[in-house]
Amino acid sequence: AAEARARQRGRERRAYYGTGGGLSEDQLLARALEASRTENYAPHRQPQNPLDADAALLQALEASRQSYEREQRAQPAYAPPPKAEQVPPTYSSSFFSAPPPPPPPAPPVHSGGSSTAEFEARIVSAGLARILPDLKKEEICDLDTLSSLQEDDLKELGLAVGARVKLMRLIRSVQAEG
Repeated sequence: AAEARARQRGRERRAYYGTGGGLSEDQLLARALEASRTENYAPHRQPQNPLDADAALLQALEASRQSYEREQRAQPAYAPPPKAEQVPPTYSSSFFSAPPPPPPPAPPVHSGGSSTAEFEARIVSAGLARILPDLKKEEICDLDTLSSLQEDDLKELGLAVGARVKLMRLIRSVQAEG
């Protein structure tokens, strides 16, 4: 049976393409290409008549609807997940109350003979209160550390000229006292 079908296809090809008598290889290839295009692209061609376009659209919509219905039948019905056992919430007084405030920060511990309060008071009295955070950031928190600074150190801190002059005056007075 398979052999008979193969012979039949061969006869159909020879009838369509001819036996090749008088046709060049390029002509035979062109015919084969045209036949392939006709077979493969015929379903995708746009119809010339508007009524044919409407019929093609209806046919495509019907095919889409049928495909959707097949997919819906193939999928299992949605079942919500099983409910977990519900446990009543427990309430504690700490849940509703605010957390305790954090402890106040410990005062910085510095080695040396001067206190932080005295250091800050001297900086403020010299008119340098605005640079106090910069000094603390660089861990200059007491008069002993302040008195060991040089002009180059103050430049490295990025202080303005006026602030450097005032600070150098303060440093000299602290050194003279010490």
